Amino acid sequence: MVSWEFTLDWVACLTSASPPK
Repeated sequence: MVSWEFTLDWVACLTSASPPK
């Protein structure tokens, strides 16, 4: 099970195409 924070960062990376923190 993945963390919600990791999921949000992953989705943000796909949508915004920006590198994770």
